[in-house]
Amino acid sequence: MLELKNCYKKYGEKIIFENISYVFYNNIYWLKGENGIGKSVFLRCISNIEKFSGGIYKNNLKRILYIPEFSLNENWLTLKENIELFMFYHSINIRKDFIEKVLKKLNIEDASIFPYKASVGTNLKTIFSLIFIPNMWDMIIIDEAISHLDLKTQNILFAELNQRSSERTIVIFTYHGNLNSYNFIELTLKKEGMFYD
Repeated sequence: MLELKNCYKKYGEKIIFENISYVFYNNIYWLKGENGIGKSVFLRCISNIEKFSGGIYKNNLKRILYIPEFSLNENWLTLKENIELFMFYHSINIRKDFIEKVLKKLNIEDASIFPYKASVGTNLKTIFSLIFIPNMWDMIIIDEAISHLDLKTQNILFAELNQRSSERTIVIFTYHGNLNSYNFIELTLKKEGMFYD
């Protein structure tokens, strides 16, 4: 469980958002809001990358996966080696055949190429490999990265995120597009608070 009471964030005197009170349970949340309203800042705060400026923030979640909207790949490693590096960073020991299955699911045909030779979407797929690890994450935060992927890959990822949610994982993502075919809890962030749609 993740609980916020009257949380706010400001930089200097500029208030980004305020009066955020909400309790997140094991579910999938689609965080919406206008461009520049502070969604990324909010996600970094609940991921413990940044701190809220004030309010009561209760987060007892230990294993948090944060996926930004840009690639985290090292250009001197192949795509497959980057996946292995991400697994290492998170102390995940998996079999080689598991990585091959994930590569196939993500439709990464040639994992031996370097990131600078791959598309933006393919580069982002490498970090998404981490969501395929079952019973691992307490919370998964995805900041706009899904928008850079093709529809087929998006559907595969949302199916996998549904599976993680059933394993007691909180999933929160931002996405600028239409997702009418899914049943997510929709929240809208505004400067004066967060609202349930």
